[in-house]
Amino acid sequence: MDGMIFWTPGVTLEDLERTVILKAYSFYHKNKTATAQALGIAIRTLDSKLEKYEDDRIKQEEREAAGRKQREEFLAAQRGPHQSYNAPEGILTGSLSSPPAGVRVESLEKVGTERPVSVQKPQEVQKVLPSKASASGSGSRR
Repeated sequence: MDGMIFWTPGVTLEDLERTVILKAYSFYHKNKTATAQALGIAIRTLDSKLEKYEDDRIKQEEREAAGRKQREEFLAAQRGPHQSYNAPEGILTGSLSSPPAGVRVESLEKVGTERPVSVQKPQEVQKVLPSKASASGSGSRR
């Protein structure tokens, strides 16, 4: 049935209330008067709860951003000074201060249409005679 609420252990009453209020607010197309009337609460109560939810969302985003920054700093420290460089902001743009060994960066203006391609020298392949191939185990086993 649509509109049913399912509670599971570990979900607090505050979390449940938050879910109900935000779903109702969305259902009534962000109309505070209709939402407050449907929930049987005052508009001032709805306003304060929505403001709290927005503050909580902003704080959560700030915590997540701080966590990402901390992880990036940790990984940069693990790579060491020889591997540190600014990641490009797109394809061959951005400033690479010291790219890792074996990486060459060219500006788009200098890149020609023809590029040299390295090709490995062909290696000699050992030939196997058909009689030895069947004796070496390619047949049925017991």
